[in-house]
Amino acid sequence: MRLSFDEKPQMQARARTQAGLPVVPGHTATRTHDYVRGGTLALLAALDLDTGNVYYACAQRHRHQELLAFLRQLARRFPTQQVHLILDNYSPHKHRKVRDWLEVNPRFHFHFTPTGSSWLNPVEHWFSALQRQVLARGSFVDAAALRATLGRYVRGRNRHALPPRWKKSADAILARIAHARRTYEMVH
Repeated sequence: MRLSFDEKPQMQARARTQAGLPVVPGHTATRTHDYVRGGTLALLAALDLDTGNVYYACAQRHRHQELLAFLRQLARRFPTQQVHLILDNYSPHKHRKVRDWLEVNPRFHFHFTPTGSSWLNPVEHWFSALQRQVLARGSFVDAAALRATLGRYVRGRNRHALPPRWKKSADAILARIAHARRTYEMVH
């Protein structure tokens, strides 16, 4: 099992003070600049690189405790499989309690992307689509409404899921990483 994992913290449930006007010939859609905040959510998501399905959880906060709860959820979903997670170097991913959990659950393996290379993680592209299709123009009265919308979005996407495909070869990607490292070392 190969999963691309990341979090989208501090998603705001914002309700616009007035409904926007739809697109009509000669005019773009509108929305008010002001809103009422209804709380925030953190989204934890793992994109299955073999099927394109997304497994997710919503949490009030974004700490190692929420990561551990999500890992336990994955362990229940995949009780016998080896699970390889591709993730970034965010500090909760390396927290002592997370490392302890990994020692007790040796079938889980973390693979960290190089610092500054989050674009290598395919779930980032999924988050980009979520932002464009749901969050950017959405209006949510509270965190519960945002959570429900996220659930509908994930279920809809999973019904038509396709595994991500790289547009570049592994050699081209590794060459780009090497170039970025050389450039970084010259600057610093």
